[in-house]
Amino acid sequence: MGLISYINKISRVTNKLWMSVLALTIAALILTKSFTGIIIGLWSLFFVLSLFFSINGFLLNYSFKKAVEDFESKGKPVRGLQGFDELEAALKGSAGQSYLITAASLISFLMYLLTSSNEDLIPSGLGPTLSLAMVFVAVSVMFLVEYPRDPSFTPGGLIGYYEPDVFPLLLDNLLSDVFLTYVDPATFMKVDEWSNSILELLKPEFEADEITTTRLERAREKVLLLAYLNYSNPRAFGDDVIERELKELFGEQNVNTFKSGKVSGLTWEEVRDIISRIEEKAPEPFRLVDRLMINLVDNYAKFTSQDLYFTVSAKANQGSVTESSGIIVFFINMTDRDDRSVNIRLTTDRNTIHPARQEVTMKLDKMTNPFPKEQPVLVGEGEDILSILAALLQVGDAVWFRVQPTGFGYRVVSIQAEEVDSNLAFGTTFEMRFTKKLSWYVKAYAPKLSAAGSLLIPFLTPLIA
Repeated sequence: MGLISYINKISRVTNKLWMSVLALTIAALILTKSFTGIIIGLWSLFFVLSLFFSINGFLLNYSFKKAVEDFESKGKPVRGLQGFDELEAALKGSAGQSYLITAASLISFLMYLLTSSNEDLIPSGLGPTLSLAMVFVAVSVMFLVEYPRDPSFTPGGLIGYYEPDVFPLLLDNLLSDVFLTYVDPATFMKVDEWSNSILELLKPEFEADEITTTRLERAREKVLLLAYLNYSNPRAFGDDVIERELKELFGEQNVNTFKSGKVSGLTWEEVRDIISRIEEKAPEPFRLVDRLMINLVDNYAKFTSQDLYFTVSAKANQGSVTESSGIIVFFINMTDRDDRSVNIRLTTDRNTIHPARQEVTMKLDKMTNPFPKEQPVLVGEGEDILSILAALLQVGDAVWFRVQPTGFGYRVVSIQAEEVDSNLAFGTTFEMRFTKKLSWYVKAYAPKLSAAGSLLIPFLTPLIA
């Protein structure tokens, strides 16, 4: 871990704990009107710890500006990317809050030193009271400030910190569309180069009959599937399996070039890490992948004999009402017909979830390759379950509804789907639970309690005097 990463980590986690403990300890000692020397020592430590916030805020902004300048020097005006303004504003806001934490800590420390050494400067008891109030102001802001997990702006480092505000409604390539939605603007530029490198390194015989766009989409979907399976189930899809599958895509001579990121700037480990971070924010598409894999492994004959596959995957347990929750309605047209369309309706109680009703009609892609009659092996030479799964993700069509609850508790959602010009209909009803995680309580109440403490401190002046 580098110095910048270390400063960011202690600013995100460690300092918040220690500075809270110090603030309460200082308050207790002041109220008991004793141990002035110890109070000064603890206050000095409180101020030193607060310096890390300003250092971290400065480094985050500097790294971001440097990355933007590097892109612009290559003729890539990243400021025009979707989400750039929101990301830049969030980083500037974090930096401003960081400086405020340090400033409040410094003011409180200097005020206490001056008033404790010269009681004639401020009436007895008022100086420590005001100083302590500034301490709790610093603590309040400290719980509001947020930092990205990775301060170096490596690919995927801003996932979770940067929240996309625009989501695609229709998902043509499940993993690719979700992947491209969640990467931040800085990472998006590298992902664009990475996609181009996939096309450059592909074996000429891979999907040779398809147009360039289709070849890229299918190859990228296969790569992202391999990255997810390698991350989520390394026992069945270990490095040896991944190596063999990548050779089928790129050829033996290009695999190491692709995995090392020499051409694209994205290593295999970075792609896999991005996938893992996206799953934390949007698990619903990855649960679809798991569900399809189970069907192919355990219910192959029944699954492949269907005319139309329908399923729904939702982020059913969420710890904040400020985030939108995802619901994916997924179809696979198991025939070679190209004239099939479905109408999908989402309905909820209009007083509990917004929007309460959504409706969309979607045309389904046709199945281009028939299923093998006998169930193939999980991974192996030729057509296996892994290759079938990759093809289904590309052929399948999905609607990605986004909903936001009006409060915590259980919410009921209904999905109804009907095939246009057909009597075929589907439907499902499920519950979504919106709970309050520990992190929600900390973010919601810690700043309020600290701010309330700073307001109550003046009323404690008679106790301190």
